[in-house]
Amino acid sequence: MIKQVAVIALALGLAACNSGGNGGAGADNAALANRAATAPAAAENASAETGAAPGLAACPFRKTRDWKASIMEGNLLVNGKVDLMMAGFKPVLTKRETAAPGVVAFDLALVPETGAVVSNSARYEEKRVPRYTRAEIYCGGERIAEVAMVHVVD
Repeated sequence: MIKQVAVIALALGLAACNSGGNGGAGADNAALANRAATAPAAAENASAETGAAPGLAACPFRKTRDWKASIMEGNLLVNGKVDLMMAGFKPVLTKRETAAPGVVAFDLALVPETGAVVSNSARYEEKRVPRYTRAEIYCGGERIAEVAMVHVVD
C-alpha cells in the first residue's frame, strides 16, 4: 500500500513538472510562472506613473462612489468614497493636468502612511480656484468618475 502511494505521488509530481519543449502542461505552467514573476514589476512601473504604492495594482480600488465637487467662496472641495479594507494606506487625490477648459482633474491613488487607520474617504481641498464646471477622477490612467461642479453662493 505504501509503495502504491509513493508511485502515485511520484507520477503526479512528474506530470506536474512536465517542462518539455512540446507545449504540454509544463509549458503552460512555465508561461504562468513567467507572467507571475513579471507582474510585480509591471505593477511597480504602473504605480510609479500614478503615485500609487509600489507592488499594488495601478488602481487598487474595487469600487468608488458618492463623488461630490463644489466651490464655495472660491474654495474647491472634492470628495468621494472608496472601497478600502486595509490599514497603513490612505486614498489620496492629486491634481493632474487637463486639456479641457473649465475642468479640474485628479488622480486617485493608494499611498502608504504609517499608522493610518482604515479610511474610505478621498478628499482634496484648494483655496482660490477658478470657476470650474466639472471634476474628473482618474485611477490607473482611466477616468472612473465625472462630477458636475456645484457652485455654492451666499
